Order: sequence, then structure tokens, then C-alpha cells
Amino acid sequence: MLLFRGRATRSETFLFLWLAGMIGSAIAMLAARLGLTISVAEAHALAALPIMTLSARRLHDIGLPGWPGPLIAATVMIIRISYDSPLQVPVAAEAARWLSLIALFAIIFWPPAPGENRYGTDPRLVPEGAAH
Repeated sequence: MLLFRGRATRSETFLFLWLAGMIGSAIAMLAARLGLTISVAEAHALAALPIMTLSARRLHDIGLPGWPGPLIAATVMIIRISYDSPLQVPVAAEAARWLSLIALFAIIFWPPAPGENRYGTDPRLVPEGAAH
């Protein structure tokens, strides 16, 4: 999961993000019950590196270079964590957050490049000779 190479399907990306959100929320609720001060954003930050690698692999699946994916994911997470800060979030940061969220959703739902591309074989294709 922590690989920047290869391709990731839309369903793999969506399911991982959903699972990371559920686990992060559960960690935050458990921490609150134990009297610890961990916010939901901080609990979700535990999944930062896997989300960044997954976004790069998702861009590879589309046929694009992967380097913008981690930047987009990091922007969303950093600005989200800043909401728990006592400092006021600037309007520009809020705009960057929304643009990054839109870009992240585009990465998740953009149709894949069919067949093999320069980043690897299509993960949706069943190899010949494999059991159906």
C-alpha cells in the first residue's frame, strides 16, 4: 500500500478512503472516551502517507504522472488539521482546501486509461489462465 509505483483502481481508492475515515473516526471517539485530546483530523492524519501514495497510483491509473497526487492529498489534510487550531484559517487556505478536495474527487472518479500504460498493466484485467 505504501508504493508510489503501479496503478490503483477507483474502487480500491474509494474503499481505502472510506475505511481510513471510519478508522480515524473510531480512534477519535475512543480517545475521547479515554479522556485523551485527539481530534478527528489528527486521527485521520494517521492515514496521510497511505492516502498520498494511493493518490499517486490513482493518477498513474488515469495515465498521468503521480507527483501531483501527494501534494493534493497533503494540502487537504494540512488545511483540515489547521481547523482545530485556535488561529483563524485564512480565506486563501479555505479556497485551496476546496480546490484540493475537488481535485482529489476528480482523481478518485476519473475513468482509467484502458489497458496497459507506462505505469503498468491494467489492474482490472484478469491475467490469462487465472481462475474466473
